[in-house]
Amino acid sequence: MEYFSFFNWYFASIFMPYLRYVAECNGYNPAELFPVFGIIYGESNGGKSTFIKLLSKMMSNEKILQNSSSDFTTTNIERLKRACEGVPIFIDDLDKTQFTNHSGKIIKEDKWGLEEKFINYPAVVITTNELPALRDYISKR
Repeated sequence: MEYFSFFNWYFASIFMPYLRYVAECNGYNPAELFPVFGIIYGESNGGKSTFIKLLSKMMSNEKILQNSSSDFTTTNIERLKRACEGVPIFIDDLDKTQFTNHSGKIIKEDKWGLEEKFINYPAVVITTNELPALRDYISKR
């Protein structure tokens, strides 16, 4: 069931920035209603990356390159969001340290693009091995 939900979110993610903007204009919390971050975590060699590659191929009929763990910084994510549209940015095999150091700044501060009225930017998909319990501000997104 969770893979099916993620599948639907992935294909709907191209509409999320616009829906977030409309939600913000109408007094709703866009981060909870229309998330732009997806995290798949689990055992090593469990098929997480293959699943995302399949979704990317289905969505665009192209092989989309994945980003490395080092791209998961506030500056790099912002730069990628400004430069790309459409298919989500894919951060593959994010290590625990990189996630811990930057997730609060990137995911918790999830109002990016609303003030500037950006309505076309990609979601961010992260695959990682098992993480310690996700903090509430991340899991509710």
